[in-house]
Amino acid sequence: MTLFKLLYQIGLIKPSLRQVKRWTKQRNIENLCFALDHGLYNVRIEAAKALGELKARSALPTLRKRLKDSVKPVAIESAKSLKTIGISVEVENEIVTMNKFWEQKELKAKTRKKRSKNLYIPKWEKRDWVEILREQLKKPMRR
Repeated sequence: MTLFKLLYQIGLIKPSLRQVKRWTKQRNIENLCFALDHGLYNVRIEAAKALGELKARSALPTLRKRLKDSVKPVAIESAKSLKTIGISVEVENEIVTMNKFWEQKELKAKTRKKRSKNLYIPKWEKRDWVEILREQLKKPMRR
């Protein structure tokens, strides 16, 4: 067990983008796989990219596991890395299944949004509403 993993288990540190870049330069596949499993979503995306660039065959199980990630960009980046490394027909079928899953999820989100706009408002739309509200508050009130 490396010192980094020990500090992670204690709860003192988490994998970061800077560490992923360092591990990529060092070609440290074991730590990149650890970051892919335990990092925040942006760290997982970078770790998947790095494993694809390094064409790390030993990382295939970890990348396959990330095809079922709850964050779409992580799953997509894992699929790209698997294609870069070279994959079997079985893994290609998993990628097709993953794509269908995300298409269905997006379709459900669109229909849910049509039914009621109050259920879920993405962050970028919230920002727009905040800006509109600020502009309205700058105007004088009617009497």
